[in-house]
Amino acid sequence: MGNRLTNCGFLDGAIGWGKTAQLTLSVDETVRGSAGRAALVATGQTTAANQTQALISADRAVVSVGEVVEISCAVAAMVNGVVTPVAVSVAWMNADGGQIALSPLTVRPAQIERHGVGLKGVRNTYPTVRQRMAAPPTATTAELRLSVTPAIAGATVVLSLLKPQIAPVPAGRTEPLSWEPGLHAIPDLQLPAWPLELRSFDLGPDGEPLASGIEFQGESPGRPSQRRTGLSPARQFAGAVRCDPYERALLDDFWQATPGDFWFVEPASDRLCVARFATDGQPRMTEDRGEVSTMTLDLWLETA
Repeated sequence: MGNRLTNCGFLDGAIGWGKTAQLTLSVDETVRGSAGRAALVATGQTTAANQTQALISADRAVVSVGEVVEISCAVAAMVNGVVTPVAVSVAWMNADGGQIALSPLTVRPAQIERHGVGLKGVRNTYPTVRQRMAAPPTATTAELRLSVTPAIAGATVVLSLLKPQIAPVPAGRTEPLSWEPGLHAIPDLQLPAWPLELRSFDLGPDGEPLASGIEFQGESPGRPSQRRTGLSPARQFAGAVRCDPYERALLDDFWQATPGDFWFVEPASDRLCVARFATDGQPRMTEDRGEVSTMTLDLWLETA
């Protein structure tokens, strides 16, 4: 299970991603993305009229015939500084690498546009895709593609991609899947991820952070001086998630099998984090609602 695309949090740079010849790839954590919400950005200029510029998943997702997968991502494009609709599709490939089908995907408008489109890695400012499809006969892999086709030569193109995912849908799952960063090439990044099969967290107040600096009193009275020790200190997350008996078993299995770090998306901020269960934070039932129980847990989080 899980996200079958490679390097979807872009911690590996642009590994696993490709583009048309005129574009250059970079990872943005300041304008299109931010810390823990990195965006992959492709920029360049067209050299001919009606020349399609594309960003693709060079490392394709493995699928099996008839398997239902959920394809999701956030995308944005600008041509000569003007926000432009993005065409998003999934190409189905056979064992020989040949394309057997191309499925266009529906791109929904951004929920918040008053500040601009595709900003700070905030998914609400991006047009988004979330669609489920069954892999067609003879398909073995799936490739995510996003593109624009400017009408003139010399057009400046900016394509931005945030949180892409192709993941199998668990049996009986109707609500959208959460996102995980996928596969990684760098060994240090090959951590387990929070199970996609579990439901979304019930949101509460943000957790308590560790101190981000040291305060000390000078000779004169007044506010103490301060020295920053970190811009993104570790913080504790206390969360509640609803589980049926099967999901509760999955959660217990994950806790037992994961004594160290794992990937986790902080619900309130949507930031990708390295998480670890607190020493007294193992999942515990706090409310029994019959078929569904409320499970609470405590984690330590650090922004990736």
